[in-house]
Amino acid sequence: MTDDRSGVLQSPAYLAMTPVGRRVLRLIEDTIYRSGGGAVTLPRSSFGGNKGSISFGIKQCERLGFVSIGIGLRRANAFSLLDDWRAVDAEEAARRVQLAKLPQPPRPSRAVHPKPPKPVKPPKPVAVARPAPQRQVTLPRLSFMDDSR
Repeated sequence: MTDDRSGVLQSPAYLAMTPVGRRVLRLIEDTIYRSGGGAVTLPRSSFGGNKGSISFGIKQCERLGFVSIGIGLRRANAFSLLDDWRAVDAEEAARRVQLAKLPQPPRPSRAVHPKPPKPVKPPKPVAVARPAPQRQVTLPRLSFMDDSR
């Protein structure tokens, strides 16, 4: 893919790509050629457009063997060009484009180590008070309650 752009444009892998994938590949190629070759770091905001469609285009370029993607600084992607697209035929290209549509888990930004559990404190002793004995309520005898009448 370094010198023969016409070979890329006529390859089955390139023909299977969507317009978004082609636009992403063209932007990556242009950036690499302007920087003098090798790997180039591009943030996702440099592609413009919808975040979901750009992600799909980047996945297509990687799955079809046009670019390799590494982790750059500040969560930007580091892209470098590959020649793996030459070995992809039309059926394989269609299968790989379908694979690029499948959701993937996000890559970790840093190693996540679980925190150790905090030690459990023993419960404080609780003093149980005995209930006070029930007192019988007595009322004075009133005259109308008197049975002696």
